[in-house]
Amino acid sequence: GRPMRAWSRFAQAVLTDDEVPPGALLGLDRLNRDAAFRASFSMADAEELLEGRTLEFHPADRFEADAQEKPTGRVRLVELFSCVDLPDTTAPELAFRGLAEYFGDAGVGFIQYHLTSPATDPLITAVSEARARFYGVAEAPAAIFDGETSVGVGGSARDIDAVYRAYRKAALPEKPAESVWQVAGRAGVSGGVIAGTIELTGPQAGSDLRLHVVLCERLVMAPSANGVFMHFQVARAAATPPEGLAVPETGGTRQFPVEVRLAELAKALEAALQRDEEVKNVEYQVRPTFVDPSACNLVAFLQDSSTKRILAAVTVDVSSAPQEP
Repeated sequence: GRPMRAWSRFAQAVLTDDEVPPGALLGLDRLNRDAAFRASFSMADAEELLEGRTLEFHPADRFEADAQEKPTGRVRLVELFSCVDLPDTTAPELAFRGLAEYFGDAGVGFIQYHLTSPATDPLITAVSEARARFYGVAEAPAAIFDGETSVGVGGSARDIDAVYRAYRKAALPEKPAESVWQVAGRAGVSGGVIAGTIELTGPQAGSDLRLHVVLCERLVMAPSANGVFMHFQVARAAATPPEGLAVPETGGTRQFPVEVRLAELAKALEAALQRDEEVKNVEYQVRPTFVDPSACNLVAFLQDSSTKRILAAVTVDVSSAPQEP
């Protein structure tokens, strides 16, 4: 009858015991998927409670304060492919989040996809597998910058600085590609449904342009072999088909309604875990199938499906109020 205290004890056992008691993992997972408990306890609350007890990385520099190296441009979207049970993804995950801190509110989108490749991963999703196939990513870790530049370096906690520098360099190209496209949007949640509208503005469109919208959760807890307790900006579902939405040829502003039903999403996430368990003959003790709408956002991006180049991107926070018509 004291869920907060129980959660704290479970988390302490998971973080400090050399051999994690299975009961601690199961108890932590049970509470994390308890909608009533999570209504008053977010993963941001959890992170604050665990501050100093988990692996963290915070870059000393920030985009706005970087006066001596004022960049002429930056990428629009960073996509990271990770696998929580692969130790080589520790540095990439922490450097990825550090890069988001570096850019702050400068308008760069971030999406973290999880694959069961080569190890197991309870954060596997259909959208992650679809994007891996699109880019030809066979194994984690891999970071893709604006769809064109790939950085495949990995490493442990001691390698975070090196991986972060590699990511930062890729995110600040010397000659950033120009684009005449702009994407914006709004979204809200009501009755267990996240609904929104994405607006795309630009000239006449070619047949290769596709709009993608991915529902991400800012923080998801999944204790794992890579030592990262809180996984950042995790892709949970696609709000568009795997191939994206075709863009009408006529120039101007186009509107695209999007919708994600959270109950259906939870079922899809559980089904993905069950399929992975059958294929790999494993059993997941942690099943992070609860999606906290208050921690969600929609990352919308326009991509040329032939060149893979990202032409525009935006991150739209999900409001606690339903979207206004």
